[in-house]
Parts: sequence; structure tokens; C-alpha cells
Amino acid sequence: MYGSSFIADPYGRVLVEAPRDAEAVLVADLALGQREDWLTLFPFLRTRRPDTYAALTAG
Repeated sequence: MYGSSFIADPYGRVLVEAPRDAEAVLVADLALGQREDWLTLFPFLRTRRPDTYAALTAG
């Protein structure tokens, strides 16, 4: 897999990124109030349809 690990805020801004050539543990302070802004702009949780998922998981 190409890429590296990072932590981003709800707006997609990268807060901290791991180096590509070493192991790392990432820690970041998150502004939890931003989550409410994001949910207002993109109401995916309110418009989801879990009743339609059964066909996708039927084995």
C-alpha cells in the first residue's frame, strides 16, 4: 500500500502525519465542536438507510 498514516480534522486538514521511513505513534488534539459543524454540512448519519443493508451482507 502506498501512502502514510495521518490524523485529519473534519474539514480534511492534516493535523499530524507519520514519517514514511519510520514507525510512529500519532497524537493530536481534536476540536470536538468541529464535528457538529461537519454533521450539519453533511448529514450522512441522518440520511442513511440501514434497512437496505441486509442484501449487501447476506451470505
